[in-house]
Amino acid sequence: MAATPPSDDAVAKDRDARPQRPPSGKKPSQPSVLKRRNFTRETVSELRSAYRLLFAEEGTFQERIDDTAQTFGDSPPVMEIIDFIRADASRPLCLPEREV
Repeated sequence: MAATPPSDDAVAKDRDARPQRPPSGKKPSQPSVLKRRNFTRETVSELRSAYRLLFAEEGTFQERIDDTAQTFGDSPPVMEIIDFIRADASRPLCLPEREV
């Protein structure tokens, strides 16, 4: 019995999926993923800082979105994230787990 090839949707989802841990068991580092996409160290640093501000525990999520946009308004990669979040308020987002 021949295996059915994956649908185009399945292939696209696989490409967009978060990378799995390498065989060494080490967790892939975010900067290395961004480096492969030709982000500069400065841009990676801005993205990390924006992420920390965006997902901090203080304030409401909307306040943090506004603060992040104000702080990093001149960073196109950060504003792309902010614009994506603002584009559809009904879109569910995965938020990082809070440490207990």
